[in-house]
Amino acid sequence: MKLVGLYRIKTPLGQPDLVWVKDQVLEFEIPEDRYRAAKYQPDIAALNWNEHSSA
Repeated sequence: MKLVGLYRIKTPLGQPDLVWVKDQVLEFEIPEDRYRAAKYQPDIAALNWNEHSSA
């Protein structure tokens, strides 16, 4: 399953931020540290924050 990051999601203080990802069929969120560890593309620094986040 090839996941592609779409955008970052800011969470409340003390909780890990998330990344919204998709494969060919599904879309879902995963913790940012898991995204980094798996080296999914694009690089986390290239992803924008979700427009509804506080970042």
